Amino acid sequence: MISKLEIDRSSVFLVSGGAKGITAQCVIKLAEYYQCKWILLGRSELLEVEPNWAKDCVAAPELKKRIMQDFLAKGEKPKPIEIERLYKKIASSREIEQTLSTLSQLGSKAEYLSVDVTDAIALQNSVAAAVDRLGAITGIIHGAGNLADKLIDKKTEADFEKVYSAKVTGLENLLSCVNLDRLDYLILFSSVAGFFGNAGQTDYALANEILNKSAHLVQQNHPSCRVIAINWGPWDSGMVTPQLKKAFAERNIEVIPLEVGAQMLVNEIEAVEEASTQVLIGSPISSRAEKSTTPLRNYRIRRQLTLEANPFLHDHTIGDRPVLPLTCAASWIGTTCEQLYPGYKFFSLENFKVLKGIVFDGSQPTEFILDIKEVDKTALGEIVFEVILWSEIKNKKAKFFNAFITAVKLKFSLKISTLLLTKTLLFFQIINI
Repeated sequence: MISKLEIDRSSVFLVSGGAKGITAQCVIKLAEYYQCKWILLGRSELLEVEPNWAKDCVAAPELKKRIMQDFLAKGEKPKPIEIERLYKKIASSREIEQTLSTLSQLGSKAEYLSVDVTDAIALQNSVAAAVDRLGAITGIIHGAGNLADKLIDKKTEADFEKVYSAKVTGLENLLSCVNLDRLDYLILFSSVAGFFGNAGQTDYALANEILNKSAHLVQQNHPSCRVIAINWGPWDSGMVTPQLKKAFAERNIEVIPLEVGAQMLVNEIEAVEEASTQVLIGSPISSRAEKSTTPLRNYRIRRQLTLEANPFLHDHTIGDRPVLPLTCAASWIGTTCEQLYPGYKFFSLENFKVLKGIVFDGSQPTEFILDIKEVDKTALGEIVFEVILWSEIKNKKAKFFNAFITAVKLKFSLKISTLLLTKTLLFFQIINI
């Protein structure tokens, strides 16, 4: 059990994406309980002085009208995209100012740093200066993230980098700013998309699942640090439009009210007796599935397997006799099941039994038979097979291997998965957790 850590006025939290949106609401809720210090990070610019024509103007239509009038007064013909860009810049700065003001009213000291968490050098320099002013960092909340939702055949490497770098490179860079042995809290804002997967969010799901695994690694190697990866469901915020809410409702997904979600974060930090490293908050992001009504089928597949055609078997022997490695038998069985249903991939192998094994001693058969029986087609879209690999030897049935295989629909492309694996290994090596 993790011992309770004290958060007091001397505690300093470094928060990515912490000045706006959902993360800001969570920080404000935490400040109601703990009047500590906050270093808030974001890419948005904090305006020192607003234009005079923007002051005291709150309504979006009126503010955009004044932006257009300012362009015209300068003799410029404004484009809609330019008006929208300047409007967002002013609105963003105001939201940051409001967050800082609210934290001050709650008794917390807070600073905002306009810096990109994917820029390691700029981040380290900015944070080091803030640490000189506020004190050593005792906690990290990583809430930054980007979206580039598209079906996988439409995604580009630039889309992947945009989403991946904010989550994963951002975490790497945040950890480089602190001594993990002296960190009390590491709170990662992950997503149910990382746990369940979600159509159009392959890159987002992969990046969040790395956060989940990173949380477990940090907790294992730094047990004195309270580590939490919160797999959030969709929040009831500006990003969730009425149309999107309707789509969620059709999939039986509940949105998380801002006040409720922020309070749940506080509850997780306080939950010492039942502390969990990975927490799921929300509904599964998945379509409603129904159990397949397609009849269960049986298959018999024959294959020739000879020593001459597979010379690598000479490198796998027991005594002086080549034998078929278990991994080859498992791959043979799993791949065959995949090929029965294009679009499905091997998911699990259970109850794998070696009944006889295939030994190439000169008396082995050359033809082998796979009897495949469909056991179940689940409501989750899984297909479960029972497989027996056998052959006839001297007019008798000789069974070699028996296994249960589960296949599921393929969700991720090989290109993205390979890139993820390479970067995951590199990431773990770099942060040395």
